Amino acid sequence: MASQEKLSALTGELDGTYYLQRSLLDRIQGNNLEKGYKLVPETALELGRLLRFRSGRNWHFSFIATPEFDSFELTVVILSNGCRLSNGETEPVSPGRFFIDIIRSSELPPHCWYHLMMQSKDVLGPLDPDDEDDANFFPLHLCSAILDSFAGSWEGQIQDFDSPSVTGFTAALPYFVDKIYDLVLPMFSEFVKDTPLADPSLPQSLRVFVAATRFLLHRLSLPDFNMSHSTICKSLIDATFRIRYQTFSSQEATALMTVLDDIFAVVLPLNLVSNCSDAIIAYSSLTTISLPVCSLRGLRSMVNFMTSQWDEIGYLWDRPKNFYRSDPACRALTDLLARHIPEAYTAFLENQCLQFLGNHTFREASVPMVSAYIA
Repeated sequence: MASQEKLSALTGELDGTYYLQRSLLDRIQGNNLEKGYKLVPETALELGRLLRFRSGRNWHFSFIATPEFDSFELTVVILSNGCRLSNGETEPVSPGRFFIDIIRSSELPPHCWYHLMMQSKDVLGPLDPDDEDDANFFPLHLCSAILDSFAGSWEGQIQDFDSPSVTGFTAALPYFVDKIYDLVLPMFSEFVKDTPLADPSLPQSLRVFVAATRFLLHRLSLPDFNMSHSTICKSLIDATFRIRYQTFSSQEATALMTVLDDIFAVVLPLNLVSNCSDAIIAYSSLTTISLPVCSLRGLRSMVNFMTSQWDEIGYLWDRPKNFYRSDPACRALTDLLARHIPEAYTAFLENQCLQFLGNHTFREASVPMVSAYIA
């Protein structure tokens, strides 16, 4: 994008550039037909080069594909420029429909994915939770890609938007995710009704994270939803992975804790993914920032997970050896009890943790937890 802007600056007036492109297009394509420019293989290379330079305004040209025309790359360029494409007989190809068709299977440079997505507003309209088509997997794939992109952005990776390398949409999204917040927020806004989470003063990145999470949780709640629950659960848990390494304000931590409560309540009981411990560690790290929002709902889910996984061996990427999967939850509960958080005591009592410990294998991790409870 930076190189495009520099080139635009060197060319002077954008209108002049636009009309120059128009004249070159007429020369390359010949006479403009009544319904649009006719696409033939002989001019595909020149036309592609011409369209790739953006004059700063939409083209609004129409192109007609001939039977012998077959160029995926040129189709991408035409549609991402806001131009119309048809075969002369049917309705024009929708940029949004084309975007949906290729989002899972094709590879493009990041800037191509971005410009195509920006022209795909016909499939990015607001969704209604009460009238949502669960057979439409596009919003699901989009939300999963958004959550995956946050792992990279929270790691502080610097992406080159103009990178010529081709990649799938999910891998390309971190290059431009911050440029599409205004596009995707309205799409999922109906899934975020809570006043604290919908607060416009929250960073846009966090609001998008919340909206994508809430949509995936909504899909999990549908009785006839037939996609693998483990796929969605993994996206939700993976999205929390880097939270513990970040610095958040109290307001941001409050919003994240609310979202983690939702994730815990749905995902932990399913026990479908192996890295739930990472989410619990993230939850524990947030309690040090925002104690008042340490909810009983989230703690109940965490304690239930701890007792159900008491003797199960797990693995964390930053641990040199195996450990018990219940350890992170045990430590988190111990810490909250030591700080005399009322909700922690309630969750401990409701789950009859003392009786549980007396009836199960002794582990050293239980000693500080009981000590914190009785202190």
